[in-house]
Amino acid sequence: VVVSAVVYVKATYPVYISGHVQFVNKTNQSKIKGLEILAKSGDHHLAQTQVDSLGNYQLTFIPDGYNVFDFYYFGNGFDTTLIKSVKGFDDQLVEWNLTL
Repeated sequence: VVVSAVVYVKATYPVYISGHVQFVNKTNQSKIKGLEILAKSGDHHLAQTQVDSLGNYQLTFIPDGYNVFDFYYFGNGFDTTLIKSVKGFDDQLVEWNLTL
């Protein structure tokens, strides 16, 4: 999994994450529409969204009170898979492109 993002500082305002998802294995690209992206902190479900047919997604949540954020993808025949864990965000607007 290749992920490009800069994440460091805790935020108390909503964080808006948007980006593009693509697969290393191009045969999986047809499964992109409807793929789910999930943000959690521990057992707390913070946000979830579906990827559109072009591979774009958007997540919004308030990270206040949480220290570590786990991002997963699942659906369309894929088991729930950890993308990355991060500690805080350096900005409210985060562009995060994912290569799975």
